[in-house]
Amino acid sequence: MVMNNKESTVAALLKSKHTGSLVSNSVRNKMEISHANLSPIKPYMQEEDVEYQQHEQHQVAVLHENMYLHLGNFRMERALEEWSNIFSPDQICTDPNMLKTLLQDCSAMEQVNQVRAVIYPTDKEQIVKLVKISNKFKIPIYPVSTGNNWGYGSMNPPPQHDVSTNSVREGIILNMSRMTEIKFDIKSGVVTVQPGVTQRLLNQYLKDNNLSYLIPVTGGGPDTSLLGNALERGYGITPHADHFSACMSLEAILPNGEVYNSMLHQMGAPQIDKLYKWGTGPYVCGIFTQGNFGIVTEMSIALATRPERVEAFFFAVDELDVGVQKVKEILTKIGNVTGSINLMNNRRMISMTLPYPKEKIGKDQVIPDEMLSNMQKSIGVSNWNGAGTIYGSEQVVKAAKKEIKKILKQSTRKIIFLNPKETSTYCSILDKVSFVQNIPIVKALYAVNESLKLMNGEPSQVALPLAYWKAGKKPTEKPMNPSQDGCGLLWFAPLVPLHPENVQEFVELAQRVCIKHGIEPLITLTSMNDRACDSTIPILFDRSDPEQVKKAHQCFDELFEEGSKLGYVPYRLNVNAMRKVSDRKAVPSILKSLKTAIDPNNIIAPGRYGL
Repeated sequence: MVMNNKESTVAALLKSKHTGSLVSNSVRNKMEISHANLSPIKPYMQEEDVEYQQHEQHQVAVLHENMYLHLGNFRMERALEEWSNIFSPDQICTDPNMLKTLLQDCSAMEQVNQVRAVIYPTDKEQIVKLVKISNKFKIPIYPVSTGNNWGYGSMNPPPQHDVSTNSVREGIILNMSRMTEIKFDIKSGVVTVQPGVTQRLLNQYLKDNNLSYLIPVTGGGPDTSLLGNALERGYGITPHADHFSACMSLEAILPNGEVYNSMLHQMGAPQIDKLYKWGTGPYVCGIFTQGNFGIVTEMSIALATRPERVEAFFFAVDELDVGVQKVKEILTKIGNVTGSINLMNNRRMISMTLPYPKEKIGKDQVIPDEMLSNMQKSIGVSNWNGAGTIYGSEQVVKAAKKEIKKILKQSTRKIIFLNPKETSTYCSILDKVSFVQNIPIVKALYAVNESLKLMNGEPSQVALPLAYWKAGKKPTEKPMNPSQDGCGLLWFAPLVPLHPENVQEFVELAQRVCIKHGIEPLITLTSMNDRACDSTIPILFDRSDPEQVKKAHQCFDELFEEGSKLGYVPYRLNVNAMRKVSDRKAVPSILKSLKTAIDPNNIIAPGRYGL
């Protein structure tokens, strides 16, 4: 009888003189026994017997799957053995219970069976050695900076399922949180950071060295990575709002262990390479953002100088189209002295101020209109509420305030200007008066003060309690960690043209889909420039309730599908949604070709954004 291709491959492997270098004796014995049972000699059976052939094909498929798993396990064991010669025991975690804890995620869709170890390097040289071993044994590496990518997957890899073998491809997480070196060029205001440098660490460094610069903060909080956020093309509200645009240069380890530096750097100009983004020749650094072409170990970021004065402004409008038009007008006229401007709906404002009324709402329901109206009135917010910041000298800020008042006064219910430094002083005074601490207006002032810290380029946890709102959990006294604290959160963050008709269309879609699935439509619109905005919608749910988990993911999927039909696609995806890119065959062929050429063994974060 003629063997099929898979059976021939197995037989060849078993007979090969080189198999011993890949397959242990115990695995070889199991494979030989299985292979011996594949084709029992039965004289009465005819070769064309369909039932027998089907049985034989099934046996071959099972053998192929077992062989794949045995070889994969063997390679992993060999790789771990070699890594143990590079890393100390406290740098490698393989304990299943600890891995389960480390991989906890706000999505409740952890990929524990896909991760064999978490490895914590302390320098670039260790990563180079690790990558070379991974390439040798074809072990996937999933790099993370700190793993605090809450709402987008935290430390988890994109799900990888091999249909041909009905198995997952086991890999490792490379957690670079222990790489925390900071170098600062005081003449140019450019800081060079490793992946583990967080907002908190850079803030402390600037304070310790009496350096007056703004941190590129985000709502993710003080313990999130600066480099990681820039590589995800994240943004904030300070003058350098687009965080990757402030990236001047980077260094990366390629899949073959080679160290990448730009052409300008290679030509003997490492200093200017850190000061001028575009360098010489084709611009390559972009492929390392939202990609899987290498492991970024260093990034140089231009920081904004702390200006003479920072002034936050707040306004309220009843109609969304009016708010969008006014934001666009402000950005067009004085956008060079403002950071990003936010527009938040009433539900989003309520989530920042009042506890979720869980006991008063039926399961899988959202806050009803009458209750919403009462809650809205109790905190004095409008249907849509704007917030932005002016940065500059006293004269520039004064002139900008005058222009903003002129733009807003005919259309808004109220305009408020606040200075972060002055508000902080008021709060410091109130700290000494204990009996006023529970007065609502004082509580509100403290909340505003925390928000102003972000606008002033200071790390703050002010946005993190949002993750705890729907689940009814309260933030702890320790630093908040939504993944480890059991919060349910998925971010849906599509890009929308900053035109009133487009924004209105998207908001109506988001409200309809969220309410259908029992998800509170907490909508924020953040200007990316005077042409486009990003809408961040936190899909909040109780992670301990399987039904709520299911509904949350269904809500995300429908928002993605319906939004895509109208052209509103996320600028960034959580790891469980990255398959949607490949499912739609949206990955450009040039990227596929580059990935194959640079990473032929597909070891760097396979599956990331469809690659």
